[in-house]
Amino acid sequence: MLQTGQAAGALGALAVLKKVQVSEVPVRDVQNVLLDAGGYLLPYLDVTVNHPWFRSLQRIGATGILKGEGKSQGWSNQTWFRAYDLTLLSDLGGMGEFWKTEGMRGFNDTLSVGEIIDIIRMAGQADSTVVNEQALQDALEVISGGNPTDLDRKALRGETALLIDMALDPFNRFCVDIYGSLIKTNVSRVR
Repeated sequence: MLQTGQAAGALGALAVLKKVQVSEVPVRDVQNVLLDAGGYLLPYLDVTVNHPWFRSLQRIGATGILKGEGKSQGWSNQTWFRAYDLTLLSDLGGMGEFWKTEGMRGFNDTLSVGEIIDIIRMAGQADSTVVNEQALQDALEVISGGNPTDLDRKALRGETALLIDMALDPFNRFCVDIYGSLIKTNVSRVR
């Protein structure tokens, strides 16, 4: 309930700052304000606000590129990102909404870090999306703890989300409507 009030307040403040109607404020702008304030977009139980990859996992989850998993537990519903599970090719089905992904069929079911990088570069080449190579290298350094990255090592879902978020930035690059549907215009919104 508090998050809803925070979102409404952010929406109103952004409308005033931008001098536009509330209906004209981009959804991603409101979501970025919430993330900047330490709020959740998705209530993942395994990725708290203190997790170093929190914002990346929230952004990639919100795009639907990597979906969380809902579980019914007694009277409550729980949502898990499964950040420490291995990345399966089937986990990346949501990429097809953003980029051409025909070439992904040639990969193994459980993806390595190197294969994730190849998929990121293929997505960028297929649709002329700029892959931020420096951000990709920075993400590799983060996931390897500053050590040389073993590209043959199986990639975790959290690592995959971090790599996609930093190298392609689909959350800020593509607009969505109030229902979360991708707006098919080729408008880059990189903050």
